[in-house]
Amino acid sequence: MSLSLRRAFTHSFNRNPNPSLNVRRTLHSSRAMADVKKSTPKMRQRDIVSSFLCAPPEEEGGQYRFVLFKRSQEVSSYRGKWAVCSGTIEPTDASPLAAALREISEETQLAPPSISLLRRGRPFTLRDETISTDWTIHPFAFLLASPDVPITIEHEHTEYTFVTPSQLSEYDTVPALADTTLRVLPGGEIEDALRTLRTDHTSGATALATLALLTLRRALLPPHSTAPTTVAQWRATRLLAWTLAKSARPAMAPAIEAAVFGALERISLSIGGPGNKEDLQLALEALPIGGFREVATKAIEDVMDAREEAVVNLASKFTACVQHSAGYQAAFTGERPVTLVILSASASVAACVAELARASAVTKMGVRVLVLESRPGFEGVEIARAVLDLVGSDAEVEVQILTDAGVGWAVGEADFVVLGADRVTGEGDVSNKTGSLAAAGLAGVVGNGCKVVVVCCEEKIMGDGGGGEGLAEAEAEGGEENEASEVIAAWPARAKEVGELEGVKVRNPYFEWVPRRFVDVYVTEKGEVGVDGLEKVAWERAKLEERLFEDI
Repeated sequence: MSLSLRRAFTHSFNRNPNPSLNVRRTLHSSRAMADVKKSTPKMRQRDIVSSFLCAPPEEEGGQYRFVLFKRSQEVSSYRGKWAVCSGTIEPTDASPLAAALREISEETQLAPPSISLLRRGRPFTLRDETISTDWTIHPFAFLLASPDVPITIEHEHTEYTFVTPSQLSEYDTVPALADTTLRVLPGGEIEDALRTLRTDHTSGATALATLALLTLRRALLPPHSTAPTTVAQWRATRLLAWTLAKSARPAMAPAIEAAVFGALERISLSIGGPGNKEDLQLALEALPIGGFREVATKAIEDVMDAREEAVVNLASKFTACVQHSAGYQAAFTGERPVTLVILSASASVAACVAELARASAVTKMGVRVLVLESRPGFEGVEIARAVLDLVGSDAEVEVQILTDAGVGWAVGEADFVVLGADRVTGEGDVSNKTGSLAAAGLAGVVGNGCKVVVVCCEEKIMGDGGGGEGLAEAEAEGGEENEASEVIAAWPARAKEVGELEGVKVRNPYFEWVPRRFVDVYVTEKGEVGVDGLEKVAWERAKLEERLFEDI
C-alpha cells in the first residue's frame, strides 16, 4: 500500500493516552480493509453491530442522549471500558439490523415497540493490533419510546448512564466510539434538519432533497463545523452526506442521495480535478479550510441551480411528449380539453401541468385537471393550488378536486394519468404516494385510451442497491407507515369512536409500488426514456457512490 493511500485510508482513533499504542489501532473503510487483510492473514475477523439507544433531546435544537454501558470484567475484550450496546453478527442473523435487535434484546430486554430504528451509519473496519482483531462495525441508532423505559442489564455490563455526543470525551471508551457516534448522531442543528426530513409528510422528494442540500451547506460553517483541517472537513462532509442520503428518509432516498452525492462529486472535481484519489488527497492537504468551505459552498449552490433547471427541462419534455401523443390530438380534433389525473404533492408534476397549460393556450387548447385529494394529508388540494399559482394569468386551466374514492370515474374521463415518483428502480417500478397504483392500474380497464405517464428528474432513479441501506427490510415490514391519528383526524366524531374499538386497527401507509407493466411512458429532463435508460442511470449512481465513499 502506497504512503498516499495509507494517509487516505488510515486514521488513528484510539483515545488511550499511551502514544505507543495509538499506532496499533487504525480505522479503515471496509473496501480498504480488504487490501490490508491480504497482508496480515492472522488477524481475527469479527463483524459486529454497535447500537445507540437514544432518548429525545431535552430541549429543541438539543442533542440526542444515548445509553452508555460500562463493560464488566466477564467480557472477553475492553473490560471496564464504556461502550454502546454491541455484539457479534451471528451466522443465523438475517441481517445486521436483525443482529442489532437481537443484541439489544439480550443485553437490555428491550424490543419493538419500546425501541424503533432511527438511522444507520456507514459500516467501517477498525484494526486493533493489541488484540489481533479486525472489527467491522455496523452502527445503528434506535429511538426509545420513552426516556423512562426500563433498561435491564446483564452480566456483560455493570452500569449505564445517558450521555450526549459532546460528553463522550469524559469517558474511557472502547476504540473508535467517537467516530462511530459521528456516523449516526451528527448533533445540534443538523439533528433538527434530519428530524424535519423524517417527519415532513407533505413535501415531495424534490423539496426534501433541497432541504438536504441546505443542511449540507450549513454544516460546512462554524459553529456547526469544528473540523481542524480540510482533510477532516472533507471526511465529515461525506459522512453527513451519507447520513442524509441513507437514513433521513429512506422512502425518498434517491432524490436526496442524488442531490448530496452530486454535490460531493462537484466538490471533488473542483478541488482535485478528474484525477485519482492520491491527487485529491494532495490537493486537500494543500488547501486551507476556508478555501475548502468556499469551494464546497459554491458546488452545493451549483447543484441547487442545476436541479431547478432540470425541473424546467422536465416540464418542457413532458409538454412535448403529451402534445405529440394520440390522446392530445384526439382531444384537439374533438374540440375538448385534454384531461389529466394527478394526485399528491409533487413539484415536478405541478411544473409539468402548468407548462402544458401555457403551451396549449397558444393553440386555444383547454386543459382539465382532475385532482385526487390524497388523504390523509390532502396533498392533492395543495398541488391544485400550486398548479393554479404556476399558471397564473398566462393560461386557463380547469381544476376539479375529487375524493380518492372517485379514482375510477376520474381515470375513465382522462387522457393521461400523470404520476410523480419518489423512487424509480432501474427495472422501471415506481414508488409514489398511496393511490398511485389504483390510478395506474385502472387506466387500462376503465380508461378510453388513457395513458400512464411517470414524470421525474433522473435524481429519482435508484442506484443499484440504492434507496437507503435496509430498505428491503423496511419494505418487507410494509414500508413507511405513519400515525393512525392523521387518518382519524378527518373523521366525524361517531366514526372516531369506531377507530378506538378493540380489534380495530387504523392503517396509514404512505407509499406503494406501481409495477412497470402499468406505465406507458417515463419522462425525465432528458426526454422520454426506456427501461434501458433507467438501468444506465442506476448503474452510474452506484459507481459514483463507490468512488465517493470507498475510503471511509
